[in-house]
Amino acid sequence: MRNDSMKTQPKRDSKIGVWIIVEYFAIYEEKNMAYLTEERYSAILEQLGQQGTVRVHELAARFGVSIETVRRDLKYMEAQKLLRRIHGGAVRTILPEELPRREEREVKYWEEKLELGETACRMVREGQIVMMDASTTNHAAAIALKKRFHTLTVITNYLPIVNELSAKQGFTLLIPGGIVRQGEQSIVGPMAEENMDSLHADVGFISMSGVSLTGGLTDLGMEEIIIKKKIMKNSAVNYVLVDSSKFERNAMIRIGSLSEVEGIVTDSKLSKEIEKKYQKQGIAIYHK
Repeated sequence: MRNDSMKTQPKRDSKIGVWIIVEYFAIYEEKNMAYLTEERYSAILEQLGQQGTVRVHELAARFGVSIETVRRDLKYMEAQKLLRRIHGGAVRTILPEELPRREEREVKYWEEKLELGETACRMVREGQIVMMDASTTNHAAAIALKKRFHTLTVITNYLPIVNELSAKQGFTLLIPGGIVRQGEQSIVGPMAEENMDSLHADVGFISMSGVSLTGGLTDLGMEEIIIKKKIMKNSAVNYVLVDSSKFERNAMIRIGSLSEVEGIVTDSKLSKEIEKKYQKQGIAIYHK
């Protein structure tokens, strides 16, 4: 009898051990879920933008979370009209052609963008390296840099900026390889991302579709958000360049928090009330 009970004891311990391990990982996932949620949303939207579809099992393995966690993510994102759930995954609902055309954005608020471009020059010193993402706002800033400086190195994945600066004596242009999005005139894809990740700059200029105290930095361009994040990661200081119409607006994809940038460069039409709210939160606003 004594030998039998000793033989069965390891089985009870084994069951308790398995229960403890399962419970530990459940608690670990629960504690880290809040931190990882926004990152998962962003990654899911990135994949939808590139492939048009996502699979629950693949996402669970990629994120290291349970299938139920991924299903909750997709359910929430469907409620926000960011995707449409299907059996075993989800598909994209917002197509690239539904985004505002580059030509339309170039015209809209162009005077404001030219003005804030002049202000952005105050953030740069002669001879520095500047990273600029693909946007009409950064195109306006490039025009100002061209007038103000004699020697700069500019890293960009935006062809209109390349065309603007290519004939400027004393300027060095670095352009990543990759796929050209003809409608947007931007260079994207894994090669562009790898190239941008290997470069470093003194100053990063990034544009956003929306900035707000609650939502942080947000944008619409799924294929460009990785490039924006590379610029933020690899620049010594970063400034968000947005015209005053973009304040207190939230776009589809959260890029990061306002605390991750040195300040926001905008135009003089920003309301004093909004400016004071941001300054109270310790966020620097620069304008004419």
